[in-house]
Amino acid sequence: MSINNTIKEEIFESKITSVCCKKAFLAGVILGAGSLPIEHGGLGLMIQHTSKELIQKCAAILLQLTDTEPEIIKKEKEMSLGQRTVYEIHLPPETASPLLAELGILDPPYGIHETASQDIVAASCCKKSFLQGVFCAAGSLTISNDCETTNTKGYNLDIVLCSQKSAHFTAELMNSLGIAPGLRAKKNNYSVYLKDSEKIGDFCITIGANSALFKLNNIVASRSLRNDANRRTNCEVANIDKTLSASAKHIEAIAFIEKKAGLNYLDDALRDTAKARRAHPEATLNELTKLLRYPTSKSGLNHRLRKLIQIANELGGNHD
Repeated sequence: MSINNTIKEEIFESKITSVCCKKAFLAGVILGAGSLPIEHGGLGLMIQHTSKELIQKCAAILLQLTDTEPEIIKKEKEMSLGQRTVYEIHLPPETASPLLAELGILDPPYGIHETASQDIVAASCCKKSFLQGVFCAAGSLTISNDCETTNTKGYNLDIVLCSQKSAHFTAELMNSLGIAPGLRAKKNNYSVYLKDSEKIGDFCITIGANSALFKLNNIVASRSLRNDANRRTNCEVANIDKTLSASAKHIEAIAFIEKKAGLNYLDDALRDTAKARRAHPEATLNELTKLLRYPTSKSGLNHRLRKLIQIANELGGNHD
């Protein structure tokens, strides 16, 4: 199961006990997935979503708040990604208007504020419930597979709302809880987003998605280990390439000396070094020091190899 689904499932399974938090949760859902159809007698309330669990949770809350049990209607709807099943609930104006007015969304009979009342999210528990509702209705968390770092790239928590005011309202509420989101226009909508794994973790803690937080931390840790391993491998490959490149220059210089003057032109230590390098082109300097008949240190061996290149150049070569 994806982290996105884990978060929402945790929210659906959690119980909201206080009336104030039920109102805050419902307000978040309405801003994210609600509409207010004009009907005889005022504005009604319709909540429509592809998640049956979300609609069922909203229906249960509406029953508790209004003593009216809304009917859940299943529909097949043509959407941008093809035909999908959606679920909706509807409250008529006589039931919806008093509730919407209490949430601060409606100024009867037809005034719409596009946000909930600040009183609805005054308490920290209500802020949490509002964010649960708006995320379930309009949010998603995606983690791409081509992430190269553990801080920004590849992590994206996005809450897409149709109203700029509702997006600002949600962003300010997150800010009040110590989570600073980004805010941007997205086609005809507005996105409240987080792209930092630590901030997304803080969001999960805030809304009580502990299982999702555990999954996220595992992914971050796994990627950190994989990135460290990749960096070590890249360094090792670079070192091998460097060794082979230097070795090729040494062997070329040795071949030139042999052609122009013969290896007996060299003193014993240099001749020993030349033969060892030619016989072991892939050996590192440390490995090569152990193969010499005339031992020397790593720095001493490096000096001998530079001396071979110098002699080749003195004989007319070009082996810098």
